Amino acid sequence: MIIDGQRMSARFGSLIERLFAKNFKDFCRTLRRESSILSVGCGYGYNLAVWAKKYKKARFVGIDLDPRGISSAQRLVKENNWSDRVEILKIPIDEYAKKEEKKFDLILLNQVLHEMEDDKAYRLSVFNDLYTLLKDDGILFVGESMIHDTFDPQQEFQLFDVMHKFLEIDFAGFYNEKAFKEFVDSTPFKNAEFIKEKGTYFWAVRK
Repeated sequence: MIIDGQRMSARFGSLIERLFAKNFKDFCRTLRRESSILSVGCGYGYNLAVWAKKYKKARFVGIDLDPRGISSAQRLVKENNWSDRVEILKIPIDEYAKKEEKKFDLILLNQVLHEMEDDKAYRLSVFNDLYTLLKDDGILFVGESMIHDTFDPQQEFQLFDVMHKFLEIDFAGFYNEKAFKEFVDSTPFKNAEFIKEKGTYFWAVRK
């Protein structure tokens, strides 16, 4: 069930990446050169693989705490011969932020936020770490199901969000659009732009 959910998330992630590329063309041209991308909560590596296949000259770091996820992600790296440019680490974000001096052009936080402790102080500390790790002109990419919209009868039916909610409802702490914007406003980040096209969407968060 977990792996199937991860694969479904990756398929949705490929749609989001295309929407990102469509809306940030100049930025993506930079990514196609020698850039650095951090995937926080990389899980089994399926989402990271979507970006690694697209941005072949970028260097990636994926971090997570799940041993099974780490093993799967490392296997994907080996199978695709990415060892020279993709590193997978089992480490929490706070420890990584303390030891890492490098700044990243892009940080991916894709379907991860709702799985964190449902505690604002903890989530704020995570975003402080992400702020530290991001370049001044970089983008924090947040792919997150906006649950309020999912069940609003006036909104489009979004199958991925509905399934995601029911798969994880026992422990998930989701946001709606307003709540997430308010959360970002309480962090060091200065701007959060909601990019949406039909049922596909993400947040582009900047310093």
